[in-house]
Amino acid sequence: SLMGMEGGHSIHSSMASLRSLFTLGARYMTLTHSCNTPWAQSCSDVKMDPPLTAFGVEVVHEMNRLGMLVDLSHVAHDTMRMVLDVARAPVIFSHSSVYALCDNPRNVPDDVLKRIPENGGVVMVNFWPSFVACGKNATLGQVADHVVYIRNLIGAKFIGYGSDFDGIPTVPQDL
Repeated sequence: SLMGMEGGHSIHSSMASLRSLFTLGARYMTLTHSCNTPWAQSCSDVKMDPPLTAFGVEVVHEMNRLGMLVDLSHVAHDTMRMVLDVARAPVIFSHSSVYALCDNPRNVPDDVLKRIPENGGVVMVNFWPSFVACGKNATLGQVADHVVYIRNLIGAKFIGYGSDFDGIPTVPQDL
């Protein structure tokens, strides 16, 4: 298990803070959470232009240099694309599902999924019914549908499980 930071807000737009948190043991950081950082667009906040600023690119590059994983869960689809354009190391989606199966903006669209093999990253499927079935109820079979979808699109070695058990109020039936 890795210690991470869910939301780039925790670095207060400071490279020194990013480096300090890495020194203290953080090994991944989700660039945003439910709102934008000054340098990256969240999937659930107002649109930014660009969705990843020049400082955001510097953050990604510094994380790559340090050996800290860039986590793209919670970011906007255009932010995902921009990060994949500039990343020098594999990225992760620590707790996201497939947009084609549930069109929640937190989920990963096909064009981004198709870029994961080239990047070497991993998509860790979330278990929250809102991201699995776009509703209050989901089944374990529907979670499996997301896993199978990713496997069929890009291959099994790019799949993980990011249940989000510590952050979801309900779980799929049969789990």
